[in-house]
Amino acid sequence: MFQEGLFCLTGGLWLLGWKVLPAAAVRLFFCFYLCSVKYSVKEKMERIEDKDFLFYRFKQLSGRPDIRHFVSSGRKDIGFAEAVDPAVIRRNRMELAQAVGIEVERWVIAHQIHSANVVVVGGEDVGRGALDRESRIPDADALVTDREGICLMVFSADCVPVLLFDSVKKVIAAVHAGWRGTAAQIVVRTVEKMRERYGSCPADIRAGIGPSIGKCCF
Repeated sequence: MFQEGLFCLTGGLWLLGWKVLPAAAVRLFFCFYLCSVKYSVKEKMERIEDKDFLFYRFKQLSGRPDIRHFVSSGRKDIGFAEAVDPAVIRRNRMELAQAVGIEVERWVIAHQIHSANVVVVGGEDVGRGALDRESRIPDADALVTDREGICLMVFSADCVPVLLFDSVKKVIAAVHAGWRGTAAQIVVRTVEKMRERYGSCPADIRAGIGPSIGKCCF
C-alpha cells in the first residue's frame, strides 16, 4: 500500500541530451498490454528524502543517462486547488523542481479530464501549466514528446500514473490513467500515437507504473 502519495501524486519524465550525468529512468515492462504487476514501493522504488520534498524513483534502469524521472509524495500541495493560495503552490512547485533537479520552467502540464486524449508536446509548449492553471494544455490525459529538455507531468490521487520511454527513438510519454481512461485504452492510444508520430516499436517501449489506490482502500 502506498500511503504517502495517496492524495497527491505527481509523475514527471524528462528527456535529456546525451551529455548529462546519469539519472533515473523507468521500470521495464515489455508486455505492458498484458501484464498485471503487483509490487511494493519499498522493493521497486527508491525513496529520496529531500529537505523540502519526499519523492521516489524506479530502481530498475536507474543508470540511464538519457532520461530523468520522479514520483512525488503528498507531503506538500502542488495542485492549483480553488481554496489554496496560488503563491503557495508556485513556491511548492519551485521547491519540488529544485529537489528533483529539473527546472520548473521545463515542466508541461495538461488540464486532465479523465479522457483518452493524447497530445504531442513541442518546444513551443515548454512551461505550459508549470506555474499557473490558465496556460495548461487543454483537455488531455497523456502527453508525448521527442524533444530534449521537456518534463512531461501528470497528476493523480487514486488514479494510475504511467511513464513510457522508447529507448530507441528517444520518445517519452506521461499518462494519467483513471478508470475512465483505462476503459478507453489511454495507454494503448498513447503507444499508438508514439508509433504513428515517431515510428516507435512497442517492443522498445519501457513503462513505469506509479503507485495508486489499491483494493485495501475499498
